[in-house]
This record gives sequence, structure tokens and C-alpha cells, in this order.
Amino acid sequence: MLDWSRLKTYQNSKYKSFEELCYQLAKRLHGSRGWFTSIDDSGGGEGVEFYLTLANGDECGWQAKSYWPNPRLDASRKRSIINSLETSKKNLVSFNGFFAHLQALLQKAKTMRPHGFRRL
Repeated sequence: MLDWSRLKTYQNSKYKSFEELCYQLAKRLHGSRGWFTSIDDSGGGEGVEFYLTLANGDECGWQAKSYWPNPRLDASRKRSIINSLETSKKNLVSFNGFFAHLQALLQKAKTMRPHGFRRL
């Protein structure tokens, strides 16, 4: 189990640090499939922190949500993730995939299945 309290701040924020960690991991795992674009979401963003544009033009977005030190994934937080997904569908032209990286506790997998979320 990761000790999230040891995550150092990035750009004066532990949330930004978690987003950057997710970006680096995704880029390392999937960087050969296309090119990554990071989004400055300080003004509302595109619904994702970054996205991957594949060779065929499809775009896959990543949302990073840090809820540390209170990691419970409640109804309000689920709505926030779903809103990010909907915003991504509106703002990314060739949107064709959504990955949610959560620094949260999931109670039961079935509570997330209707929206296609799973623990990564």
C-alpha cells in the first residue's frame, strides 16, 4: 500500500503532485501510442488533466482526482468524476476514451460499474 502522505508537493500543491504522477505514469505506459497533451485546468479545463492523441486522431483523456487525506469516494465525488467525463466529451473533438486515476477508497466495484469506472 502506498503512503500518500509522503507525496511531495508540486507547484505548491499535493493535488498537482498526484496529477503529475498520473501524467508521468500514463506517458511511460502509453507514450509510444501517440502524443500527450497536458492541460492547465486552473480555469476550468477540458474535463481532463491530460490526453493522448492516437495516430488515427482519437483522443483518450485522463482525469486525476486526489482525495487524500479523506479518501472516501462519496456521491458528490462520483458526480464530479461524471461531470469531468461529460465536459471531456464536449471539449475534445475526437474523444474516444476516459481513464480516471483516483486517490480514493472504492467500497464495491459494482457501485462504479454503471459508469464504467474501475480501480486502476
